[in-house]
Amino acid sequence: MLNDAIHNVSIQGELYLLDAEDRVLFTTDQNHREGTIFTENTDVKEPYITRQMFTDQYIADWSVVTVVDESIYRAELSDSTKYILLLGLMNFILPAFLIIYLSRSFHSRLNNILDHTRHIEKKNFAEYPHVRSKDEIGQLANQINRMTRKMNELFNEVFKANLEKKELALREKEAQLSALQSQINPHFLFNALETIRMRSIMKDETETALMIENMAGIFRNSLKWGSNWVTVLDEVRLIQAFLEIQGYRFGERLTYHVYVDEQLADFEIPNLSFLPFVENASLHGIEPKKGTGNIDISITKTALGLRFVIEDDGVGIPESRLIRLQKELQDGATMGENVGIENIYYRLKLYYKDQFRMKIESEEGIGTTVTIDLPMQDSKLQAYLKVSD
Repeated sequence: MLNDAIHNVSIQGELYLLDAEDRVLFTTDQNHREGTIFTENTDVKEPYITRQMFTDQYIADWSVVTVVDESIYRAELSDSTKYILLLGLMNFILPAFLIIYLSRSFHSRLNNILDHTRHIEKKNFAEYPHVRSKDEIGQLANQINRMTRKMNELFNEVFKANLEKKELALREKEAQLSALQSQINPHFLFNALETIRMRSIMKDETETALMIENMAGIFRNSLKWGSNWVTVLDEVRLIQAFLEIQGYRFGERLTYHVYVDEQLADFEIPNLSFLPFVENASLHGIEPKKGTGNIDISITKTALGLRFVIEDDGVGIPESRLIRLQKELQDGATMGENVGIENIYYRLKLYYKDQFRMKIESEEGIGTTVTIDLPMQDSKLQAYLKVSD
């Protein structure tokens, strides 16, 4: 049993089993005989000797002595130290490189995003092009791109709206300039008309005086460019005055009917929105026609606002000219020969954006119909619906 136990011990040296008098009872040292006295003088160059005493009563004072060459331990320790240092360096250097790589990656990407936001600050709304990862920085870049796209959309909408507003304002100025170019000392002309009217009254020429009064009223209104908005009632009065003048001019060749919903009397519209169409119907529709002509005008209310319809049975508009006119209105071309219609269209577009509708229908030899739908302002819409109920 001792032999098996001792030979199963894993030790890089020699083992001795000694009795109380240090006689060798058993040893793994082939150079030491059993029964001899154990001495510490061995063939080992740097011996490291340990002794362990037994405490069992049957083998009291017996001991186990081991003799190991310390140089072997040091060599093994040196080898182990190298491996430990190598593993330590690997455990330190690899994570360090990984941390440095990740830090530089985060730092460089954050710097790129920061530079991109500086470009955005300078109104360069290009999208960030380096989105490849799905980590937090990638999500941040995607969010910046979504914000940039939204800013681009808003910027384009505002820019487009400003361009449209400036273009429409320019066209309104062109219309005003066209009117101003036709005004030669307007106050003098107005005073001259008033003088002629008074002279006609003094000579009992009441019909002539009435025509001059209507003419002066129209002329007075044309001078009020500062009044951009008028009521339907004021516009209808101008239309009535103009039609009376045309009736005086054409005699029995012209008949007309005007219908206005009373609830729309105070409805505000842009100044001179309807009168130019009445003028076109009279001068370009009825005047060239042989025989009697008729003009029907109706101003009615709809669910969202007002509808103006003027119909005449005049000579109509040639199809090619009507197509050209509609294309010019759609494309926003520079005002040409249809100054009145184009002026109204651009002014309505300035005030109502895309919320109004203008439709021109005509057939040569049959007549022309113009329909205009205008929305009601929010503050008046509720009152209108209440009256309708």
